[in-house]
Amino acid sequence: MLRIVWRTVATVLWTSLAFLASLVTLIGPHRLRRRARWAQRWFRGLLRLWGVRPVFEGDPPPATAPGIIVSNHLSYLDVCVLGAIAPCVFAAKAEIRRWPFIGFLAWYGGTVFVHRGSALTIRRQVEALRRRAQAGLWVVFFPEGRISDHDGLMPFRRGLFTLASATGLPVYPVVLRYTPLPDVHWATNEALHRHAWRWLQRPSVTVRVRWLPPVRLETAPPEALPGIVARLHEVMQKAYETLKALEGSAAPSVKGASP
Repeated sequence: MLRIVWRTVATVLWTSLAFLASLVTLIGPHRLRRRARWAQRWFRGLLRLWGVRPVFEGDPPPATAPGIIVSNHLSYLDVCVLGAIAPCVFAAKAEIRRWPFIGFLAWYGGTVFVHRGSALTIRRQVEALRRRAQAGLWVVFFPEGRISDHDGLMPFRRGLFTLASATGLPVYPVVLRYTPLPDVHWATNEALHRHAWRWLQRPSVTVRVRWLPPVRLETAPPEALPGIVARLHEVMQKAYETLKALEGSAAPSVKGASP
């Protein structure tokens, strides 16, 4: 009980402090990148407060070549884990913009809200993604579209990969797996406060972050995209199953802590 109270109070205070400090990014040049830097500090602080320990595997993407990070989606913690690695923004479904508080934070942090619509709408979204990459920011996609079943990855939505292909940016797949997962995975039919109450009592949580080889989409013809997405899903699913099988083994050495 004491741990939950401490973490809740500390989270509110840290969030308030980080937000107030980030207001300096409303003026001056490079505002979006500076704000992403503040968000990165905020996410790192949250992970420390909540006892979340990332363990990195594989070769991370080069810091000098921002692109698109494609990740499986197990928990709202995924945003904090990936946001703590490097200055980044997220691509999210348009409905999130209307969510109380979360929608405001997402907008403030430069999230690209993905709308289904006309060719003009798609072009605007592609340009928004390119501008963020040109500003030195990574763009994070969750192609499953929502939090998945913790036993494996759900089918990918190809629309996000169509946008990724149009940007000409490289795609860097990453697979996440938490230990213990049942306490962190949030089935959305469970009330958020009940879920948070359960996992915040834990002293610590480990998240394995496995980087996979990059994928180039910009040279692929449109008719080849479904096959590429299907193969990527298969590769990420196998990597997820490998991480699942490793639970209980000794943690690997930390490698590639950030792009």
